[in-house]
Amino acid sequence: MELKIVNYDDSKWTTDAEKVTYLKNKKNYANILFKKDYETWSAAFVTGHKYKVHWGHTGIDFEKLQARVSERWEETDKVIHMVHNHTDVRASITVTDSSIGVLMENNTLTGTDLSQPSQFITG
Repeated sequence: MELKIVNYDDSKWTTDAEKVTYLKNKKNYANILFKKDYETWSAAFVTGHKYKVHWGHTGIDFEKLQARVSERWEETDKVIHMVHNHTDVRASITVTDSSIGVLMENNTLTGTDLSQPSQFITG
């Protein structure tokens, strides 16, 4: 199983039609292969960008996902914005930072300016 990823920065298109054309172009996607021995995916991302990700050729729904940042991550690094398909109705989606015990309830991120991640307000 592979993880499909595409750069999803707003600057990639100016109209909805351009966005559709961009997303349909398979050459814009990269494949991140599943590391079966570790039961994980691992990839490097350029900070300050948005990425659209999905699993497999048709996408796989999931109920739980755990993401970790590298030990090389620094507080001065820019944010990485991950976008994924969500087609199944859920009661809620919560994000938990288990390292500091912070729980962000469903739909509580009020700022999305990627150039100012320190300005994000939650809760």
